[in-house]
Amino acid sequence: MDVDDMCVGCYRKPETTLHAIWNCPNLRRVRFSIPFVRNQSWNDMASAFDFFLFQENILDKKEMELMCVILWRCWWRRNQLIHNAGVRSEEEVVEWAENFLEEFHKTEKKISEKNIANGPMVKNIVRWERLMERVSKLIRMRLYVVTGILSALESSSVTIMVK
Repeated sequence: MDVDDMCVGCYRKPETTLHAIWNCPNLRRVRFSIPFVRNQSWNDMASAFDFFLFQENILDKKEMELMCVILWRCWWRRNQLIHNAGVRSEEEVVEWAENFLEEFHKTEKKISEKNIANGPMVKNIVRWERLMERVSKLIRMRLYVVTGILSALESSSVTIMVK
């Protein structure tokens, strides 16, 4: 059985991870609505791992947080397309990510203020910095593994059947 590897968003190019979360023409409005990455251009042959490492090196902490949530939302949007669920416009992605982070930080602040006022009632609250550190490491590890697997499959004659 042949597997259609074309992008479910544009049906113009093979779907790589980087294409699905960044380069797809249907995400153009997302890319241009992020002020700190407007002038970035990435070749579809680049790996998502390289893209992520580059962003990690040039963006400040706040920008990187937003970038991670935007990429997460782009992947979520792609999955909605695959599973024929209703998909909002790509213009919604950045606004949703900004609102998500704002709500997250408000909640984190409330928890922090409550702990200061009441003493250390909750000992195991994961701070955002530690969470982002863990997420960053996890994403890097997964991208490294996925990139390695895809490279191995591309160089072999293995056919993948997806149901």
